[in-house]
Amino acid sequence: MPVGSEMNKPLGGIRILEYGEGVTAPAAAKYMADLGAQVIKIERPGEGDIARRIGPFCQDRPDQDSSALFLYLNTNKFGITLDPSAAGRDIFLRLVKESDVLVENHAPGFMASLGLGYDTLKEINPMLVMTSITPFGQTGPYRDYKGSDLIAFHMGGIAMETPEQVDSSSEAPLRGGSYQAHYLTAITAAIATMAMVLGRSTLGHGTHLDISELEAVADNQRHLVAQYHVDHERHSRVNGETKKAGHFGSGGCQPCKDGYVQLHIVENHMWQAFAQVIGKPEWANDQRFLTRPARNAHWDIIEPAIKAYTLARTKAEIAMACQSRHIPCAPVNQPEDLATSPHLKERGFFVQASHPAVGALSYPGSPAVLTGARWSLDRAAPRLGEHNDDVFMRKLGYSKEELSKLRDAGVI
Repeated sequence: MPVGSEMNKPLGGIRILEYGEGVTAPAAAKYMADLGAQVIKIERPGEGDIARRIGPFCQDRPDQDSSALFLYLNTNKFGITLDPSAAGRDIFLRLVKESDVLVENHAPGFMASLGLGYDTLKEINPMLVMTSITPFGQTGPYRDYKGSDLIAFHMGGIAMETPEQVDSSSEAPLRGGSYQAHYLTAITAAIATMAMVLGRSTLGHGTHLDISELEAVADNQRHLVAQYHVDHERHSRVNGETKKAGHFGSGGCQPCKDGYVQLHIVENHMWQAFAQVIGKPEWANDQRFLTRPARNAHWDIIEPAIKAYTLARTKAEIAMACQSRHIPCAPVNQPEDLATSPHLKERGFFVQASHPAVGALSYPGSPAVLTGARWSLDRAAPRLGEHNDDVFMRKLGYSKEELSKLRDAGVI
């Protein structure tokens, strides 16, 4: 297997085995693969990762190599097919023996049922860091409950703040876009995994990381939980004087000709400048609007003037007019806005990789600019079983005849 491209990256030399599907485990492994870890992704023979069947699909062609989600989540990985049960178990154990990390997201008890639980694996590789990601963790009364991104988002508490400006006593919460709970969990798992990889030199052994999606999401609500422990009150998304629109008198999200802009007029001097922008200079020193609480109380007067201004202009026009007067304002970007952003282009955020099934595509790159080290997207997501020969023959020493028998038996 080629490894040279990984060695000048921050995680070069770290070997990771990914036995998971969907978003959480593949995303956690992706973050480490893109930073140079050598990741071998194990998929089910014939079927592959369930993410291969989740749209949208490139060129609207739904096949196992065209899922945009799968293509994004599995860059820089080597892909093999293997059924670790029965005849495939010994192969799995050989891979574990040579790995630093195993990332999996199967139900609690599943790995142990295959004879691949942590207690077994640590005997083969005492330095192994095994990262198990589940909806509710390996213990507790919810241990065996099934979960999803939607469930974690709501049970973890983020939904009660979504959308923020709605009275939660009368309006139902909404789910956030995309897979926010899954990605929060994947980031948590990747950070914890790398911490334990580094910590092995001090501890002298590996460990089993129990990553609960519920807890990863709830961790992002810690300030609200801490507040509840102090005052024991249930807090609405808005209450008292803040039940009015306009994000408590700061402007909030407003419609315009080509979408929305987000205003954040929190200081009085900002309001005075903004009154000039919207063509209401007499409002700059109007007693009804001099403070933010006062503006909030009279928002029914202010908002029509704001909308009359914003609806006649584009996001870019409004943002430039406000920012030139030191008024916080930003466009609410769509994916196409990000894809054509001159700022992201200048920083080289988007990178290209070519895939044999879908051609060259642009992918989000590194969110951090590295100095003295390299981040790069060297390989597109693997096709199903693309690296079977590399791994089984060159790495593990199996012959073509043995691979043929394993394939016929449904092991790979």
